[in-house]
Amino acid sequence: MPETTLRIDAANLALDLSRLGLSRARRVVAFCPGAEYGPSKRWPTRHFAELAKKLAALGYAVWLFGSGKDRAIGEEIAVASKGAATNLCGRTDLASAIDLLSLAESW
Repeated sequence: MPETTLRIDAANLALDLSRLGLSRARRVVAFCPGAEYGPSKRWPTRHFAELAKKLAALGYAVWLFGSGKDRAIGEEIAVASKGAATNLCGRTDLASAIDLLSLAESW
């Protein structure tokens, strides 16, 4: 079976950074706060927000990824984090999310 690979489209990445008002100037951390089976399977909003504030204080940009169904929880986290997290939920397609996630640090 052939190996599957993901390819980053540099031109699309540049367009998405511009369209979403994002910058490559800071290190990036990505959160995916949604949960298919509802809030009982999701980390609490306040925990995401607190971690986002701590990471922002260390110089990271925190980007929230998810589908349109996750837009509300993403907005709750962005507000609770006092703007430390940027809500991208529902604002990217799969290709754009892959390109943007390529900038995130892995831990």
